Amino acid sequence: MKATSSTARLRHRRAVRDGRVLLGHGATVDDLVAALARKRERAVVVLPVALSGYAPSGAWIPMTDRDYLLVPTTASPTRRRAILCHEVGHILLGHEPALHDSLTPELMHAFAPTLPLETTRKVLQRTGYTNRQEADAEHVGTALSAALEDLARAGDWEASSRLSSRLR
Repeated sequence: MKATSSTARLRHRRAVRDGRVLLGHGATVDDLVAALARKRERAVVVLPVALSGYAPSGAWIPMTDRDYLLVPTTASPTRRRAILCHEVGHILLGHEPALHDSLTPELMHAFAPTLPLETTRKVLQRTGYTNRQEADAEHVGTALSAALEDLARAGDWEASSRLSSRLR
């Protein structure tokens, strides 16, 4: 059991490190997503959708030529950052994509109207992540979200310092 937990910690550290490498000075979650797209050499589209009821709080849906990251239209900026970092965590951990049962053909059609019905069916046949995978993605996502918050605070501090020195 100990080897498994040390292996998991190593995977977490590697994924967090890879994510932090994508962060530039003053980076935002949208900068993180853009850097991930460049690294993966494919579009990563953040798509606000109406998720409610038993729907997941977000989702990663890879297509043949791009990845979609679904976020609720009602998410606050802080919640949006947490959701996107969690989904990026799944990608950085190398998880196979998995979808929640509440992602219906109607919802899929809403964000990808040109997607053939057969492709939609294949995508929707995926099953959910295990609790371990969700916990792993949450661990990585939380670390990335915290790093983004630290960058924002550092940027605020630098701006405040520059203003203070000008006022002297």
